[in-house]
Amino acid sequence: MFTETAHHLKSVAPLLVQTAILNESRIISAHGGFRVHGRRHFNVSGRLCAKIAPPKKPRVQVDIPGLERVTYMDRMHYVPGLAKPAYPTWTRNYKDPGHYYSPPAEQMPLHKQKPCFIFHQRTNVLEGVRQALWLTKSKLTQGLPDQVTALGDNPANQIADQDDRVQNAIRHARFWDTTEPRPGREQFCPTLLRNLLHLCGSLQATHPALSRRILAEKYSISATWRRGEDLFQVRGQNGLLLNSASPLPVLAGKEEVEQTADHVLETFYPISPTIDLQSTQLYQEESYTGTVRMSCDQSTLRTRREEEGRNPTEVKMSQIIMPCHSNHRQELSVGQLLKWMDSTACLSAERHAGCPCVTASMDDIHFQHTIGVGQVVNIRSKVNRAFNTSMEVGIVVSCEDLFTDRHWKVCQAYATFVTQRTQAGKVVLRPLVPVSQSEVLEHSLAAERRRMRLLHHDIIKDLLTNRAFQQGGGPELDQAMPAERTRVESVELVLPPHANHQVNTFGGQIMAWMENVATIAASRLCRAHPTLRSIDMFTFRGPSQVGDRLLLHAIVNNSFKNSMEVGVCAEAYQGEEPLRHINSAFMTFEVLDKEGKPRTLPRIRPEPLDGTRRYQEAVARRKIRLDRKYIISCKQTEVPLSVPWDPSNQVYLSYNNVSALKMLAARNDWSLTSEKDQVLLYTLEQKEGLSFRVQSELDVPAETAFRLLADLSNRQDWDPHYQKCEFIHRVDDDDFLYRVVTPSIRQGSANQGAEMVQDFILLASSRTPCGSGEPYVVALRSVTLPTHPPTDGFNRGEVMCAGFTILQTTPCMSQISYYAQASPEMVPYISTDIAGLSSSFYGIFCSFSQYLTRRRKEVLLPADPNPATGSL
Repeated sequence: MFTETAHHLKSVAPLLVQTAILNESRIISAHGGFRVHGRRHFNVSGRLCAKIAPPKKPRVQVDIPGLERVTYMDRMHYVPGLAKPAYPTWTRNYKDPGHYYSPPAEQMPLHKQKPCFIFHQRTNVLEGVRQALWLTKSKLTQGLPDQVTALGDNPANQIADQDDRVQNAIRHARFWDTTEPRPGREQFCPTLLRNLLHLCGSLQATHPALSRRILAEKYSISATWRRGEDLFQVRGQNGLLLNSASPLPVLAGKEEVEQTADHVLETFYPISPTIDLQSTQLYQEESYTGTVRMSCDQSTLRTRREEEGRNPTEVKMSQIIMPCHSNHRQELSVGQLLKWMDSTACLSAERHAGCPCVTASMDDIHFQHTIGVGQVVNIRSKVNRAFNTSMEVGIVVSCEDLFTDRHWKVCQAYATFVTQRTQAGKVVLRPLVPVSQSEVLEHSLAAERRRMRLLHHDIIKDLLTNRAFQQGGGPELDQAMPAERTRVESVELVLPPHANHQVNTFGGQIMAWMENVATIAASRLCRAHPTLRSIDMFTFRGPSQVGDRLLLHAIVNNSFKNSMEVGVCAEAYQGEEPLRHINSAFMTFEVLDKEGKPRTLPRIRPEPLDGTRRYQEAVARRKIRLDRKYIISCKQTEVPLSVPWDPSNQVYLSYNNVSALKMLAARNDWSLTSEKDQVLLYTLEQKEGLSFRVQSELDVPAETAFRLLADLSNRQDWDPHYQKCEFIHRVDDDDFLYRVVTPSIRQGSANQGAEMVQDFILLASSRTPCGSGEPYVVALRSVTLPTHPPTDGFNRGEVMCAGFTILQTTPCMSQISYYAQASPEMVPYISTDIAGLSSSFYGIFCSFSQYLTRRRKEVLLPADPNPATGSL
């Protein structure tokens, strides 16, 4: 029956198709024509004939021994006549998230037997406050605590027009933010809260403490606790959350919490307290309220820093030099560079302080290279050390050529920043914890640089009193250019674009204006376009605000053979008020010829009185500038062994003495050469020579060992290499000059008559720790004194770098290390120890240990460390 029906349908199918096409073609389109719909029409296939194709027989592959089947595997496509290859079973050798099936919950490593009851934003609140109090075991109090209301009553937290501004915020939320006659609580309260928070944010300039509060919106929070054997958690997103990095008063102390032990919670039996709470598996119990913990111990902070691998105070800035940033020579203007340097350093300082900061001073800046248009300047700054109320920020400027991928260093500077004063006084900074080796070294040297800054002005005064550095007039000055012709005076109006985020004049902008007038003054002397080479240390003496008139004065103080010094003074005033001294700086310029070499400059004739004073001060500053560049700025290998000592360069020699020892002690590539009874001998091979370190831990307090080692005259009691130690001069409380006599290494040999004993003129600089974890330092280096020249019968030796570091391990134990860079005069003393032929270092250290043990009971703390009055 079914076969016959299918046969009749197949015979009438063409007629049905033609009829369907004609009916479809008669449909009139919207444009007046006919259109045919592209539809699939009914058709009859062979499947309706009920003929089923016979199944294919499986193909049997015949394997003939000794013959290999030829397949099309290497062809990468099907080839008739060739056998189908047998592909290996494919296995996934990687983790695909789309095909990953997690193990059952019972097999999870953090699986808990009992579920956790979670309250989130989709949970229906059936019993409201009572259910929350029962679950959290809390007691509800009425009103605000006294600790919170006391904050509002404190006059320091109030502003002059506080009531009016709060009333304006209420009016805005009540009338202006909505068109409803009486807005609901859901709309009025959030708007009022936003207005009050905006009011607090606008007061950050006058109340810097407000910057340590942040507003978090839609913050994910969670809280987990246990109630009996059940685990509860509340999680979700908050509406508005105000976080504070400053400590807030405690709302309830330990005693107040213990008094609530007898409090009876209200029950709502027979309703279960876990009703409508989601029961699920909780693998990690977290309690996060959104408040970032700002206070942590140094070990925790050090661990986080090591994991992150970057200093949190580090700030990087990259700028491509455009024509608007350049000068007449298509090079980056130094004023623009100073603005970028100051802004980068300010961001680093504020990252550490957490509040607005201002520039206090800037150390000497030596510009090694220039930066052209089209090149990229990279500025990197980070806080090296934080003192009580100030911090040192290191700045490194480098240049990058995008076409040649070449990098070079432009300059390096150290800036001092202080936090902006509040009504409560100065803001005390938290200490900075160094992590890497370079950070530890910079952290230690920052204390020496700070010591040098504090004595900078005293050094200039001492030089001015010394007539040896003063230049007198001569016949050549009569024909020189008068200094009055180089005087420049300019007035700048401080506008809002010139201000920083604290509404004060941007320090970098002031430096840029000063560099501009200084360049004009230098151009008037040389009749050419000068190049700025260095800027001396300068200090900001006062702030400037928007609306001030900044009066800038510049004049050439003195000209030398290839350089000139230009003095710049910046003063501010408003209206009829007297002038306020803002800043003074001294800049050194050169004029380069076509080959890039400095040209000879004309002489300058100073003005009477103040001009002569500036003329002589420029000579003193040039000597200090050369000393700093000669002793500090160059590498340790470029510093001569024995630098002439005088009171003008004493600060820089002392800095170089201590910094060289700290840099040597900070190296981490020492090699252990020998060990005997916990006395270790390390060596370090460098290009400039061989260094060694002798280290041991002794049962002597660190301060006691430091006081005994700081007096170099005591060393002859335990060191056989010190035959005589003569005290020469006391420089200050921490620096002393000695003459040391040591025996010849070949004494007692056949040519004894030809050998002479050696003597050394040593500068001993002692430093106490500036913070916890830092060692005591006693540094030694050679200097020359005109009062103690080399004499007959003595071979004058030199010490590059030597000294002791004393680190306190326990209150009664200290780790003492002796460092020395082996000069040619010292190599014979240690060559046998390094070769392993003797252990004289062990015998000397044992004698040293016995000496400290014997003398530690005689030392009365505190004692006078002045070696001029004898030993301790």
